[in-house]
Amino acid sequence: MSHAKTVLVLGGGIGGIVTATQLRKQLPREHRVILVERETMHAFSPSLPWVMVGMRRVETITRPRTKLVQLGVELIQGRVEKIDAAQCSIQVNAKT
Repeated sequence: MSHAKTVLVLGGGIGGIVTATQLRKQLPREHRVILVERETMHAFSPSLPWVMVGMRRVETITRPRTKLVQLGVELIQGRVEKIDAAQCSIQVNAKT
């Protein structure tokens, strides 16, 4: 009997990315780690002031979130519309 769990990380900012990657590293492989995020790209926000003053380009501070897949994190691109804690489920773009 499997005791595999699915862990959802809602939001792919720096906190969500670090959480998802650390969970993937620390949990046994039978557990799923899924990151749910609207945007395909992640911008390193501490570098945004450098972009505003012209010392960096947006392309140099952004990375595709799909790189997380290489680490074993599953991605769902979409907007979380509903969280049902009692059923342990979420609704993303009107899909459960």
